[in-house]
Amino acid sequence: MPIDREDGTVRDATPPAASAADTPFSLWLDAFRWVAALCVVITHTGNRLLTNINDIELHQRTVIHYGFTFLTGFAHQAVMVFFVLSGFLVGGSLMREWQRTGTADLRLYLMKRLVRLWTVLLPALGLVIAANAAALWLFDAQSHGVFDTRDLLGRMAPGAFACNALFLQTVACWEYGRNAALWSLSNEFWYYVAFPLLVMGLFPGRAGWRTLMPLALVAGLLGVLTAFQFTGAWIGPYFVIWLAGVFVAVARRPPVPLRPWMAGLVFLAFLVATRLAIRREVFESSPLFTLGYDLVVTALFANLLLCLKTAPALPPPPLGRLNTRFAGMSFSLYCIHTPILTLFAAASMHWLGVGWRMVPRGAETWVLTMAGMGLCVGTAFAFAHVTERHTDAVRRWVQRMLTPKPYPAAKKVMYPRYGAGTDG
Repeated sequence: MPIDREDGTVRDATPPAASAADTPFSLWLDAFRWVAALCVVITHTGNRLLTNINDIELHQRTVIHYGFTFLTGFAHQAVMVFFVLSGFLVGGSLMREWQRTGTADLRLYLMKRLVRLWTVLLPALGLVIAANAAALWLFDAQSHGVFDTRDLLGRMAPGAFACNALFLQTVACWEYGRNAALWSLSNEFWYYVAFPLLVMGLFPGRAGWRTLMPLALVAGLLGVLTAFQFTGAWIGPYFVIWLAGVFVAVARRPPVPLRPWMAGLVFLAFLVATRLAIRREVFESSPLFTLGYDLVVTALFANLLLCLKTAPALPPPPLGRLNTRFAGMSFSLYCIHTPILTLFAAASMHWLGVGWRMVPRGAETWVLTMAGMGLCVGTAFAFAHVTERHTDAVRRWVQRMLTPKPYPAAKKVMYPRYGAGTDG
């Protein structure tokens, strides 16, 4: 998912002479981004390449299969992490600008959000077309059970492309070409739209007065989107999770002051305990239960971020600046891994006779599984090199096109290095 940084994102934790991108806190944000993206990839790999462990005989199950199945249970929580980071980076930046000046350049704000998303999303939709076409016509994916061709082609119609490009997937159409990961981009985009209206309605600007009109627009917009939504996390209620990130950006101390390692341990312990204790069917059958669970995950992660943000001597995360390199392709990885996995499975079935919904029978199963994940990461690295990496340049070009004269505040804008769904 997309996440950008704006100037001031980690201002409180950065000495004036230091670069915000080099602070330990910034590196922790990078670590959270790529680990969350990897959690999503692991889950979708397990869903596609392996048979559900509950659907195979007890004597066929192995310790490795149990371990991998455990790891596939954190994709949804990873998306909640993305939502909080998005609110922290995008919403926090806008909130600080409003507090500082009593206004905000909404045209620049919206342009940055759209460029950040479209620079990766539009090429990703094109990659979906190429990968699915290859799976169908080069590797006969339908005969191997990988696709229902009629359903797939319906989800790849031109109208579906436009619908996804306008971030209406889950509301007016399915995710393009069965790329299920794209559902969360709809939530993200509409949170980007709703938040400035919320700020205008709740906080006095230069005129010094509040108005109910923006609040009515927020309520109407999110209400209509949620009413028509047929899959994914509810757009309206889950806005609270995005706003928790804004709270982290403006708060001066964590609600529960803990040392960062302890706050992280509490967060991880909750995730592990609930993964072991609560079956996936409970979440699938009760959206209200899922929302309540997600709010607890959000509260614990937000508290962890605040503990990290306010720590007097925060050490950098493991891997140091490598986290920044990995995070720099996390949005691309999120957007393209599903069609890559499907293409890999179709090709493997065509050439080897295995690769889709495999029952683990030996080392070859895990070699194929790891190869599929490795292909996703390698392809995302190359894809990000020609898309995500150039987001800043595209933004500057679009800004020049929209503003013939030098933009007055251009020197104050720090263009994000990554993001989509969670940018700044």
